[in-house]
Amino acid sequence: MLEKEGPFGLYMGMNISDVDGEMIEDTGAGACFYSSLSKGHSAFNDYMLLFSKSRGLYRIFANGRSINSDFSGVGFRACFDKMMTSLTVIYGDCFFLDSFKGEYPGNWMELMCDHELHYTVAWEKRFDSCLKHSIRKIMLVSDIESYNSGKYSLIYSFENDNEADSEMQNTDNDIL
Repeated sequence: MLEKEGPFGLYMGMNISDVDGEMIEDTGAGACFYSSLSKGHSAFNDYMLLFSKSRGLYRIFANGRSINSDFSGVGFRACFDKMMTSLTVIYGDCFFLDSFKGEYPGNWMELMCDHELHYTVAWEKRFDSCLKHSIRKIMLVSDIESYNSGKYSLIYSFENDNEADSEMQNTDNDIL
């Protein structure tokens, strides 16, 4: 039985026609872009939803709004950490998937911009996270645009994502 309520009002396996939102583009290759969803969040500009023909919705990408910050990244980190805290309350403890180790250097944004430092956290079902709504993995990923601005993306992968990825890969290979 599919849970019919999840992040942004979306759920694993739903069809494109079930999505309540303003679609910008349907690529025809399983990716649909939305400028808004009925249960969208103010921190995000737009959404990309991935669908497979037999598995339905299997991944959600929520693209964050640009966040102004200073060279040290204090403003950006505050916004990122606020979202991380909100998600931790819902899904339990997360873990870092990045090169961050302890103290923040004074030139944090520069290091991020130059890809010498990464700031990403994740929740996975195999760890002690309290994932629900058939979610297998969540990632909160930083994306630094310049030395004084950045944004973050939130990615939800449902439990059907491995099968859906395989299906999409086979579809792509059949075209060749």
